[in-house]
Amino acid sequence: MTLNNVSNDTIRMDIYDQLAYYFSEVNPDSALLNTEKELQIARQLKLKIYEANALVNQGYAFTNLINYPKALEAFLGAQKIAEDTAIEKTAWHFSNSQSPREVRISILTVNHFLLAGLYSIVGNRNKEVSSFLKAKSYAESIRDTAAIGTVIWLLAGQGTGLGLSLAYDIVKATEVKYPQDPAERSQAQKPARATRSDGGRALSF
Repeated sequence: MTLNNVSNDTIRMDIYDQLAYYFSEVNPDSALLNTEKELQIARQLKLKIYEANALVNQGYAFTNLINYPKALEAFLGAQKIAEDTAIEKTAWHFSNSQSPREVRISILTVNHFLLAGLYSIVGNRNKEVSSFLKAKSYAESIRDTAAIGTVIWLLAGQGTGLGLSLAYDIVKATEVKYPQDPAERSQAQKPARATRSDGGRALSF
């Protein structure tokens, strides 16, 4: 069965999303093709939260294709859409495990995380740190501890001087709150897996 024979547009959109995710690292050209089809359906159906998600995918595909201006355009477009709380009304099919607000904030978290990576590539350190801080702030607002930990871990750069320096900038700019109660400390230290479920598919950081 080809995708052209799938009658339900939301199912087709979800399949394109999964294909874009699958090809994101191994074949960015195919990833981009599928994000464009996903984006087209999302816009036809006026499902803004899906449009934001597709733009995030598109931005990452353009980044891997070394088309940085297009990547920036896609990420900023996703950010503008996802900052509007009204799009939460179109999240009815998006996630089985998160509230509409959590879905929207998760998209913002991933978008700023990838945007920081783009700024890192082009050497804009100020915007890189700012985007990482925003990703961390959004993750904290929905208590996404795994995403927070991933941001800090990647900033540490596995021991590289630049990564440690960026991590230091983040720590300086962030108020770190450590639980005083032993039970709360124990819970906070447990590793967590951050997932976003898209029609049965789980995305993890």
